Amino acid sequence: MALIQDRIGEMTVKQVADQIRHGPAAAAEQAKQLIPHPELEATLFASEPMLVNPANMDIDAEGRVWVTEGVNYRLFKPWGKIQPDGDRIRILEDTDGDGKADVAKTFYQGNDVNAALGICVLGTKVIVSCSPKILVFTDENGDDKADGPPQVVFNGIGGVDHDHGAHAFVFGPDGKLYFNIGNDGRRLKTPDGKNFIVDKAGNEIDGRGKPYRQGLVFRCNLDMSGVETLGFNFRNNYEVTVDSFGTIWQSDNDDDGNEAVRLSYVMTGGNYGYLDELTGERWQKNRIGQHSWKGKRHWHFNDPGSSPNVIELGNGAPTGVTVYEGRLLPPAFQNQVLFCDAGPHVTWGMNVTGDRAGFRSNPLDLLKSTDKFHRPVDVAVAPDGSVYISDWYDPVIGGFRQDDIQRGRIYRIAPPGHRSTSEKVDLSSPESAARALRSPNYCLRAQAWLAFHRFQHTGLSVLNSLLRDESPQIRARALWLIGQIEGQEEAAVLSAAEDEHPDVRVTALRIAAQTDHRLEEVITRFVNDSSPRVRAEAAVHLQYLPVERVPDPWAQLALMHTSGDRWSLEALGIGARRNWTACLEAWIAVSSRQSRPAKHEIIWRSRGTQTPALLADILENLQPEEDGARYVRAFDFQQQNARRDAALLRVALMSGLPDKLTTAAFERLPSGLVDDPNRRAELVRRLRKVPVTSGMLNLIRRSGLREAADVLLRASLEQKNELRVDALVLLLDLEQQSVIKTKLDSDDYETLAAMGEVLALSADSRSIELVVPFILNESIPTSARRRAAVALAGGATAPLVLELVKEKKLPVAIRLAVAGPLCIHRDPEIAKEAHRLFPLDPTVDARPLPPLPELVRMKGNAKSGRQMFFETGKCVTCHQLEGQGKDVGPDLSSVGTKLARSAMFESILYPSASISHNYDSFAAVTLDGQVITGLRVNENKEQIQLRQNNGLLRTLQRSDIDEIRKLEVSLMPDGLHRTMTVQQLVDLVEFLSEQRARPSPQK
Repeated sequence: MALIQDRIGEMTVKQVADQIRHGPAAAAEQAKQLIPHPELEATLFASEPMLVNPANMDIDAEGRVWVTEGVNYRLFKPWGKIQPDGDRIRILEDTDGDGKADVAKTFYQGNDVNAALGICVLGTKVIVSCSPKILVFTDENGDDKADGPPQVVFNGIGGVDHDHGAHAFVFGPDGKLYFNIGNDGRRLKTPDGKNFIVDKAGNEIDGRGKPYRQGLVFRCNLDMSGVETLGFNFRNNYEVTVDSFGTIWQSDNDDDGNEAVRLSYVMTGGNYGYLDELTGERWQKNRIGQHSWKGKRHWHFNDPGSSPNVIELGNGAPTGVTVYEGRLLPPAFQNQVLFCDAGPHVTWGMNVTGDRAGFRSNPLDLLKSTDKFHRPVDVAVAPDGSVYISDWYDPVIGGFRQDDIQRGRIYRIAPPGHRSTSEKVDLSSPESAARALRSPNYCLRAQAWLAFHRFQHTGLSVLNSLLRDESPQIRARALWLIGQIEGQEEAAVLSAAEDEHPDVRVTALRIAAQTDHRLEEVITRFVNDSSPRVRAEAAVHLQYLPVERVPDPWAQLALMHTSGDRWSLEALGIGARRNWTACLEAWIAVSSRQSRPAKHEIIWRSRGTQTPALLADILENLQPEEDGARYVRAFDFQQQNARRDAALLRVALMSGLPDKLTTAAFERLPSGLVDDPNRRAELVRRLRKVPVTSGMLNLIRRSGLREAADVLLRASLEQKNELRVDALVLLLDLEQQSVIKTKLDSDDYETLAAMGEVLALSADSRSIELVVPFILNESIPTSARRRAAVALAGGATAPLVLELVKEKKLPVAIRLAVAGPLCIHRDPEIAKEAHRLFPLDPTVDARPLPPLPELVRMKGNAKSGRQMFFETGKCVTCHQLEGQGKDVGPDLSSVGTKLARSAMFESILYPSASISHNYDSFAAVTLDGQVITGLRVNENKEQIQLRQNNGLLRTLQRSDIDEIRKLEVSLMPDGLHRTMTVQQLVDLVEFLSEQRARPSPQK
């Protein structure tokens, strides 16, 4: 089980694992907790020891299940390499049709496939994704053993020993391969790892913003040439799948616990919004016009240029996806995306339906479980139409942890009593290949596609007969193949363009683009198509026309845009990307009859030379029902030049706009345009009326706006303002110490206490000169001095407080108050010294901590645990739950879904054992020697923003930083259990266990 060798009581976690039942009998018993759809049954296909830790899965044309295992995962952890010979690729087969695997083979074992997150079986070739490489194995003699070492086809992919790296390949209906990499994968290089792959758009594949960011999805030829980047700016897009029309679907995870797990429909060329498209800043950065719900704010939904999601699913851990195009399962699952989410222990049929130019989803449970260890990580379709789901089976998922290396399961989903069937693959004739082409199994369809590709003209009549099939999926599969036959490209395009089904008409555009036949003609035909989906796809495909041919059809498509259709809007944005100015000019000439809301949306999305003036026009005539903030935000996406600055200045000086909007316009002006004394006075007048923002602080800094000292002082004294330390430091930078000192002489207690506290929190050397005398000044109320001392003890200035304790300069009340933060300080040396100065019992009630199994079995009181979380234990000072708390650590609103009880105890007792992705802490050392620690929540070319463990944001200028380094310890301190009784610890875990995933609000 868990391999962390820390001791819990008298027993290691691994010793605990030895007591847990595993093997076929245990697996069969635990499978009784599975809950399939009422019309289906779930049976155990395979379990340990036949396989363990199934990471990814494919089903070949003969119905055999291929699985990569992930035992050697997170090798840098204390447990190291568990399987010295490397992880295995297993082949599992049911030879007697009873739905259970009875034959298991090892296709390959080696350290080059450790925790491989992708496998795609294509006849004699097997593509394995294992960062940093994409490997191709060959089995020409059919002995189910790799013929030799694999061929490296891509290299240099990040995410080694990490689940945000290279993911699985899938064969598309166009005869191409689709695959993706998560946001730690970042790049794609040549087999020798020396050079970046250059995609068909001429860009190096490097996810650092030039132009692509973060997670990426690709398409390439069967020989791995001709790589296209289809979409970018995902987080951990775990798996990609493609339906018969060539429509691309992906699962994607959020920053854990932020209600933003999503299903994406990939519009070719789309930006999917994980980071700010232009600056690379994270979603936590406050920005004007942002969405009120973090599930959409997480993906920069309110930014022009961010493609929408099919659905946000709340909290979870999404993994494998596929499209089910079979007939064995009930109609509700047919032609639907199947989606595994290992967090809430469920596999869904996504029930996707059309939504204007895009899609919406109302998920339906295919399989769920009451077993907290059930972790579905992949789903695949067999030739007989049954569905197989692989189960990682572990008390934890994500966070770079695995607490079980002994177990793993695969389940088969089918109607009750349905026997597993497989037929000999026959591709000897076009007729037999056509039968295979109808299969719901990807691998068999791939074999059929390759057979027809060999047949060429001899298979044409059979393919033409399929065009009369009632299934649009079958018609589309045939059309893709006809388009591959020399001389038949135009026939395929035109036949698809005339089809009654909109998805087949969409396929016409895709075939035309890939074969370079009749694309402009088809786009022109579709500008007035009755289907918004078809029109949107036509807009997307404008990116493949010569740039001078784009404006006229774009203008016609833009005229058809209706207000509120974000899919249409983003498709238009993709189509106009190369020449916005010409596209806008053509549209403006014909747009007089279009509705005002639709026109304003197009202007909001646009990036032409005319756009800044058009945005200013909208703001000057803003209607009560319109959100002016979104139009101010749109200025951020315009080219920075004199046109933009002139339009912004217009907005900044508008008399009828709310101060929030005019101030935001001022923030975006270059400092030179704020030098005029009258403008400075007007700016300060407006700043005094609105809350302080980080943009406002930047403007004051750039402009040297000392006249705004009172604004900064106000912000620094607001206890709930996360920017109060930044405001104070800026006061110091503007040499306004005298303003600060006046507040230290205040007769008002709250002002006095708040000033002392924020000086201590800043840890700035200039502040320390003021706050230490403040703490030692006996004429100041003890409670105010205590607040400052506690703040000083919690950060990098803790050594200073330790010295004051040792020198006995602190009164007893303050000395006792600093004991807590010093004893749980994140620096182990400080905590050790504090424990020497303030000896503590093992727990508050002096009871030794029981072994983990006993802790897990103990019954807690969730009501008392809730009080522990929100009040006594003060967990809420770093975590959010029920909409309360600070977002320093992960949101715990659904932690009971993601972690079993044993894993929760481990996380509390040993917080640094496994630190979740995006929660690494950093230490920034400034040029004047300050050390500031926190989570790196944002960064751009000029600044880095850290969130400290007290929840405050610190914005540091890169020019002031000498060094920044990642720390190996969590911001969550060790030893928190010492601050509570054993029962309080159990109560807390009981409360957290009840925090389950809830349906997404879908706002």
